[in-house]
Amino acid sequence: MHFYLVHSIMSAFSSLVAIAGITILVAATIIALRLLRKRSGRGHLTVFDRLLDQVQGHRTEIFGNHRPPSYSIKARAELLAETRLRLRKEKSFFSERRELKTTAFTLIELILVIAVVTLVTLVVIPRLRPAVPRVKKLTCTNHLKQVGLFFTLFANDHGDKFPMEVSTNSGGSLEFVETPKVFRHFQALSNEMDNPKVLVCPTDNRRTPATNFTSDFSNSKISYFVGVDAQPTNSTMFLSGDRNITNGLGRNHGLLFLTTNQAVGWTKEIHGLSGNVGLADGSVQGVTSSSLLQMLHETGVATNRIAVP
Repeated sequence: MHFYLVHSIMSAFSSLVAIAGITILVAATIIALRLLRKRSGRGHLTVFDRLLDQVQGHRTEIFGNHRPPSYSIKARAELLAETRLRLRKEKSFFSERRELKTTAFTLIELILVIAVVTLVTLVVIPRLRPAVPRVKKLTCTNHLKQVGLFFTLFANDHGDKFPMEVSTNSGGSLEFVETPKVFRHFQALSNEMDNPKVLVCPTDNRRTPATNFTSDFSNSKISYFVGVDAQPTNSTMFLSGDRNITNGLGRNHGLLFLTTNQAVGWTKEIHGLSGNVGLADGSVQGVTSSSLLQMLHETGVATNRIAVP
């Protein structure tokens, strides 16, 4: 459950990073457009700017050409007051329109913002998608580490022997080694394992987690193979791993025989021509098909038999 929570948190964090990036780019675009428009000078005057300039020109013309009689001081004062009032009203009217024109969100700005958002969607978002498979593969690795720990705990209580070496009468799964019932080997770990969900890789779309180890437990609830010949004394032997492993020949009564002279590798089914292998010492390695063959050499065993669900 802890690893599913980590996966959910990392996925949510990736989405938040993408949203934050889009928001910052959009805000930067709008600010840049505002600055450019403020610096555009008088070459891009609005209609209201030109009207206001005309009003200013009229005021100059009025005061420059009007010559009232010197004896009509009262008439000149009235005319001056009337002109000032009219200009004040016109200036206020056009100034408000000019301010609205300056601060409005124009069609060009809207088109540019849409273009930026589209560009981010096409370029940035696809680069975040590969992070999801990486998180799932990391979760798969953690699952296999837990499985290795469960096998080790079982061996500690059964004379340094894994369930595949212990009779069912003693809580092992020795009698099921030659059968296709792979789940029996994991069922023997039910005392050590708290939750059977750890036996399913989050990338394995053909497997669903089990709810218990009895009525809802079978091969269809498992994503990992079991190395039936693995022993705690040989730390390099294959103990468990992704079920999309292949030898190019197929299984023999539930068992897959891996030798160094075969086309050992991975299919595309789960992790795309790669996979995870858990060794008898509890470690887990993510390897490609070529690296998998090298790991077989390092086991020191001519044939590794694995039970694949």
